[in-house]
Amino acid sequence: MGAAGRAFGLILGLALGSAARAEPPAIAAASDLQFVLPALAADFGRALNPTLGSSGMLARQIARGAPFQLLLSADDSHARFAVESGRAEGPPRDYARGRLALVVARNAAIALDPTLASLGRELAARGGAKFAIANPEHAPYGRAAVEALSGAGLWPALRSRLVLGENVAQAARFVQSGAAAAGLVALAVARGAGLEHAALPASMHGALRQQVVVVKGAGADARAFADYLVSDRARAILTANGFDPP
Repeated sequence: MGAAGRAFGLILGLALGSAARAEPPAIAAASDLQFVLPALAADFGRALNPTLGSSGMLARQIARGAPFQLLLSADDSHARFAVESGRAEGPPRDYARGRLALVVARNAAIALDPTLASLGRELAARGGAKFAIANPEHAPYGRAAVEALSGAGLWPALRSRLVLGENVAQAARFVQSGAAAAGLVALAVARGAGLEHAALPASMHGALRQQVVVVKGAGADARAFADYLVSDRARAILTANGFDPP
């Protein structure tokens, strides 16, 4: 598990009364949920123990026997992989749709154009300026970023400028720190981190069908949270934090 995942592997939620409670369920959560998970846990009203990371890496950990009880994936392919590995129950359930956003570093003077029409020229004018995305090999938002850049005709020019985050939250931190002049990250992360951003049209990349799967042997609290996540209450919180409804 990455440092970001360990750092966020803390207990979220409310202490309900003074009675002793079972250990909170360990949840593998896509890093685009970083800023919305506290609100979801508070509304759910029971403690959770989340680890954040890329969906692909978390799904592989589950397939290898990692003791998670839920996978909150940022796309359907990794949720399906967890089920097909035999470690998780099917079928996966949609809880949200992810959105991609262009983010720019402070003082980068790059236009927040959601069509990306001027991005190539502006980066070229800045010499060695870097562009951040999540690693497309295991991060759904990285794959979506490649699709968007390819569709805009920018992929050949930007490949040599890329800095790859282990997950989409790390890609956003590259822009936030100024290590990259701009990037494509989750809209929910851009908003939560307070980055200057513009949401891309959903038509610029394949659908980011965010899905939840229950790992075999999960306890009652984990199963209850999976049910909660697909409820209208959770959907309202997700929508208010940069996600589209499923």
